[in-house]
Amino acid sequence: PPPGKIMTETKVFKRSALIACSDEWMCKSLQTLFHEKGYSATRVSSGKQALQQARRNGFDVVLLDENVDELPAVDICLALRDDPLFDHATPIVVTSSAHATPRSRTAAYAAGAWEYCKQPLDADGLFLKLATFLRARDQLARSESQRLMDPTSGLYTQFGLEQASEQLSARAQRRHEPFACVAFSTEVLD
Repeated sequence: PPPGKIMTETKVFKRSALIACSDEWMCKSLQTLFHEKGYSATRVSSGKQALQQARRNGFDVVLLDENVDELPAVDICLALRDDPLFDHATPIVVTSSAHATPRSRTAAYAAGAWEYCKQPLDADGLFLKLATFLRARDQLARSESQRLMDPTSGLYTQFGLEQASEQLSARAQRRHEPFACVAFSTEVLD
């Protein structure tokens, strides 16, 4: 760098997509499209691979060809919908290269797909929808991280403890009272 300039490292956040498609040419085309839109994209050629990857790798978007080999997209959607370890805020898009019928579209939505697209894809429309879905997902994550209480246990979350301690500290300062805060954890230390 020039003298007097400070180099700072900036990390570029890249969304990730899983693409499941049996047709290699179509899969490569979709992967290229996602790369052009700024995503890192992983492609698989079978439904079983898609299911394993989606469960394990935390993708931001899952795109499934309706007739992917070994396990149809609707079955993958159903399996992911019922999987407690899958992040259900992850948009799942089903594409169809065949004639899309109202029945196949309805089946995909009922199974948990967020969108159903006919090929050739309207890429601009799809990526606008994905941007909307991902903004909603990010907002959900932000709001969940700012919950005061854990709905399952009824105990304060870390954020809730921080908020409560700030309020108690401020009240103690206003009243010129002593203040102490103790927090317990259920973690077992070795």
